[in-house]
Amino acid sequence: MSFISAMNNLESKFSWSLFGFVLAVFFGSVTIYTEFFKVETPYLTTEILSETNVLSFNEDVKELKVLWGDIDIKNLEKTISVVSVRVKNDGGSSLLKEHYDSDYPVTILVESAQIMEVELTSASSNYLRKMASISFHESKVLLPQVILDQGNNYVFKILLLHENSIDPKFSMVGKIAGVKELRIERLNEEERVGFWSEVFSGNLWVQIVRGPLYFFGFIFSLVLTFLPIIITSEYISKRRRKCVLKKYKEMGVLGCEEIQGYIFNLYLDGGISDIEKINTFISDEHNLVSYVEKSQKHLSEEYREGYYLHQRYKAEDPSYRHSERRSSFKKYRIYSLLDKSGVIEIQDDVAKVREGASEFISDFLRFVKIREK
Repeated sequence: MSFISAMNNLESKFSWSLFGFVLAVFFGSVTIYTEFFKVETPYLTTEILSETNVLSFNEDVKELKVLWGDIDIKNLEKTISVVSVRVKNDGGSSLLKEHYDSDYPVTILVESAQIMEVELTSASSNYLRKMASISFHESKVLLPQVILDQGNNYVFKILLLHENSIDPKFSMVGKIAGVKELRIERLNEEERVGFWSEVFSGNLWVQIVRGPLYFFGFIFSLVLTFLPIIITSEYISKRRRKCVLKKYKEMGVLGCEEIQGYIFNLYLDGGISDIEKINTFISDEHNLVSYVEKSQKHLSEEYREGYYLHQRYKAEDPSYRHSERRSSFKKYRIYSLLDKSGVIEIQDDVAKVREGASEFISDFLRFVKIREK
């Protein structure tokens, strides 16, 4: 049994279309993403890229002096550090000037250190290189109220004077419309953003590329999910049918040995469905009258190819609707079963049911249905 055929069996059991289900999940996921997860507002991300000590005294040299202006850094047991900071718009729209609150400007607060100098080092656009003018006052760095398009950023360095044994601490205050909280984080922190934010981050082109990858990834996950279930289910079903068949044989009431092997194999491979088709056909005497003529027609190469073509179309698309002519190709199956099983004998162009076959098949079906309840 192929995987697609097995999936179709599931579809027939649970009355839903696999292809329709996959499409519903895919487009449903897109809708959920656009409605609940896609960020439509700007989001200011401030990250500390690096912190480096500029001065380090391994030996105490008494005559050595290190001055910053009129401050003797060495004698005060202080050091100088350079902190590199990146400010980026990671949101879904541009950060405009009117988004800033001029009465509560975006500010980086530095604790346990004195700011000596602030300098812009790089920017993602000429506009930012020209307009991103960063100022500072005592322990505060005031970020410029500039337009930050989606994905744009600028980087600046802060020169800090602080105690040798104390590391500076950073925090942020200020207000930007649509941004709930302003934070400054170190780039090497393990969890900088939430799980869903990371899953659905990126611009339109990133999402366009992700869409097909997620779609086929979902299909692959379906295969990995359902394939073990199908294999396990088929194994359990076949093992159960073997037990039922063993019990039937132990009863010792078999009959019609000519067709036993074929009927038992049909049951082991696919249950009682095909056996019921045979039983229904031979129970109607009208079918036997025209059996010889119709069997030649329905067992022809044309009908055989038409039947398997129909089965392939149905496996590929459960919603496939066949024409009236192709519907007749399905009769190939029952005539093929009758021909291979030997249930019907032909003498002088007259078809009749093999002696004992009808009783054997009916008895076997009754037993199986009772045991499988």
